[in-house]
Amino acid sequence: MGIDPGLSGALAWLDMDTGSIVQLSDMPIVPKTSKKKAHINIKELADLIAGESLYTDAVVIEYVSAAPKQGLASTFKFGFGTGVLHGICTAHNMLISTVPPAVWKMGLGLSRSKDESRALASKIWPEKAQLFERKKDDGRAEAALIGHYGLRSITD
Repeated sequence: MGIDPGLSGALAWLDMDTGSIVQLSDMPIVPKTSKKKAHINIKELADLIAGESLYTDAVVIEYVSAAPKQGLASTFKFGFGTGVLHGICTAHNMLISTVPPAVWKMGLGLSRSKDESRALASKIWPEKAQLFERKKDDGRAEAALIGHYGLRSITD
């Protein structure tokens, strides 16, 4: 499984033998209300991962850290969400690897461009290209590509 953490991220399950996408899910979130900001729906996320846990041995999660000019509250929230992902995957005995964005993107010949990620995902999985069509589908593309990078790293 490849995971692009964060509110606009996603989870991608790939077949270890073929590299094909088995399942692709946007990060489950609780939408913004007048009193609360949007945040990860932990229960739905836990149920989603648990539903696939029997078929998931390993997960590659993008390694994240604080970004320059990012506020303290958003940095904490992003780190908390990433910690939740690690906790849920650990609870299901999944082998967790992390990879910095610069490493997996360089390994796949990508720049920082989210459009490039969407284009490469459409090229690797043309039968799933409709899943990467919109600008906001970059989390899906990057989750799948993180998983793809992980598979390549395992088999190389």
